Amino acid sequence: MNIIIMGMPGAGMGTQAREIAVTYQIPYISTGEIFRSFAEMGSPIGLEVKTFMDMGKLVPDRLVNKLLWDRMGEDDMKEGFILDGYPRTRQQAEALEAYLESKRLSLDVVLYLAVGKEVLRKRLEKRVNLPWSEDKSEVIERRLQLSELEMEALTGFYQEAGIVSMVNGEQKPDIVFEKIQEVLQFHS
Repeated sequence: MNIIIMGMPGAGMGTQAREIAVTYQIPYISTGEIFRSFAEMGSPIGLEVKTFMDMGKLVPDRLVNKLLWDRMGEDDMKEGFILDGYPRTRQQAEALEAYLESKRLSLDVVLYLAVGKEVLRKRLEKRVNLPWSEDKSEVIERRLQLSELEMEALTGFYQEAGIVSMVNGEQKPDIVFEKIQEVLQFHS
């Protein structure tokens, strides 16, 4: 099964994607984890990625696509996958669609975890690696503003394809996962 899980930053995509990967025995691919890994290595591409992340900006498509296509070309992808954090833009969605078509693959479902802004802010405040300051709240607000605009375009793109399923991400993680399992059972 080929799945995308998406939502605003802090919606719980990583938590749910990991559970899906284990339960359905498919690779979990997180662009955020790929970015952090490359940034920690200090490679030239990693340092470039880190610069964008530290400013709360989206990493440019040319970098994201290169890193993701490399990962998706690995052998463990043959039975399916779950993508977390990609696509973030309509252009990335179109690039992913073209990439999948070139491999004679398609998406089965796009899970959208719906979470209100106040809940997102509280969750993100716990995660941001900056000391308490205006910078922290500014980075959070910038991330939410950028993501909100992009999510509108993305959900529209995938709604046109008829593969978006909305899940209330404000519930306890185990309840959210039960709802996701119901959706995946319907799409399998």
